[in-house]
Amino acid sequence: MVTKLFSEDHNKQRTPASLTFLEAYEKDGDSLLNRVVTGEENCVKHVTCETIKSVYGVGTHKFSHKTKEMFANFVSKKDYGDRLWDREGVLLLDYVEPGSTIKSERYCETLKKLRRAIQNKRRGKMCSKVLFFHDNASPHNAIHTRELLDHFGWEVFEHPPYSPDFAPGHYHLLPYMKTWLATQRFDDDAELQAGVNEWLKFQAAAFYDDGINKIVHSYDKCLNLGSLF
Repeated sequence: MVTKLFSEDHNKQRTPASLTFLEAYEKDGDSLLNRVVTGEENCVKHVTCETIKSVYGVGTHKFSHKTKEMFANFVSKKDYGDRLWDREGVLLLDYVEPGSTIKSERYCETLKKLRRAIQNKRRGKMCSKVLFFHDNASPHNAIHTRELLDHFGWEVFEHPPYSPDFAPGHYHLLPYMKTWLATQRFDDDAELQAGVNEWLKFQAAAFYDDGINKIVHSYDKCLNLGSLF
């Protein structure tokens, strides 16, 4: 689906981004993908509508008004967090405190944690210069965030607006995780976080490697199509 906010100007930004990445990939090959670190901010619900359907065999419209209200209370409970990874696996899982809003200052704290995680888990990666993929959300584009990433010496690949097909977390990790979540129910934030963490860490390195490799296909597909309109 294409968001109604997606304009022709936004669409025109996709082709140059695709060309820039594919030219870099043609030059550096697989070593370019070794430098990639990516992630996404997303909410995870304690119970999903898919869970209710899988357990009871029917949609919520089949229940009484009182039962619907009970399930609505479960479904409304959610937890926000950052899941950051590379082709070898998870680097950092950083959850937002309940009631907090993700702003530039909070996101910069996550980036500092990410840098330490890379230093500890992927020692050679810092020497080859991190190629960081994140979308164009406001905290990501804030001046303070950009200054911090410049200080790190990371190369940030510009993400065209409203382009989830260019974000590995959106087109690869989240669909699989949502399928798993449709079979789960969590009673509180701690149980949810532990369950999500365990699922992410259970995935083989090949799972994350596949997600990073798909970046090339996504940009190649965009360049070949030329336009969404």
